Amino acid sequence: MVVLGVVSDTHDNYPVTEALTRVLREEGVDYVVHLGDFVSPFMLKRVFSGWENRGFAVTGNNDGEIMLHFRIASEMGITLKTHPYAVRLGDKRVLFMHGFGSIEETLELARAILRGGSFDVVLYGHTHQMNAERHDGRLLLNPGEASGYLTGKKTIAILDLSTLDFTFVEL
Repeated sequence: MVVLGVVSDTHDNYPVTEALTRVLREEGVDYVVHLGDFVSPFMLKRVFSGWENRGFAVTGNNDGEIMLHFRIASEMGITLKTHPYAVRLGDKRVLFMHGFGSIEETLELARAILRGGSFDVVLYGHTHQMNAERHDGRLLLNPGEASGYLTGKKTIAILDLSTLDFTFVEL
């Protein structure tokens, strides 16, 4: 069993990381995945504190000082890539991406990737909106925004890769 803590769009909301890391610990996640828009590199360090060598992240459209993001990730043993990024975890093929353009464009692209059949799970961010869809036994999932800046809800998702069961958690 592999359990992921799925996070996106923290947008420098440093205070939320306290609740975020507490929930991830309580849920006993194996890996933390951040789907972009840390914004400042110090957020990457804060989000992955306690999950050194057990994290994946992709860059978002608002991430600045990108070379420093990559340096901090490397020092922490976190895999940071530009998006999209594909990985195999257990027996699942997983794609991590932030998003592109509008909410509609991002959702259309994420759905097309999932329906293409190359991935069991497509995790995306950018829209700041929680979303989950199933297509032919595959899962499309957006954890919403950890920052809470646009929707007023600070959310993440906990995903069990063995069953593709998930829960949204409000911070």
